[in-house]
Amino acid sequence: MSIHLAQRWVTYSAFAIERAGPARALAVTFVIPLAATSYGVLFLSEALTAWMVGCGAVILLGTALATGLIVLPGRAGDAAPR
Repeated sequence: MSIHLAQRWVTYSAFAIERAGPARALAVTFVIPLAATSYGVLFLSEALTAWMVGCGAVILLGTALATGLIVLPGRAGDAAPR
């Protein structure tokens, strides 16, 4: 069964990279700490602190900047090839 799951994961990963591009497919890994924290709070009754929320916001902002969902003013032309 684990081989089947591994094959499905490779197929899904290849599809995601082909469709979204490698940079966006890799950006999913940036959000893993948020998922781990959410699981800890929901399933293990861990405390959620203001520090954790702030760090989560920084992670989301960085991911949005890295994937191009947010573009800083005056920086839009920097990504264009010269």
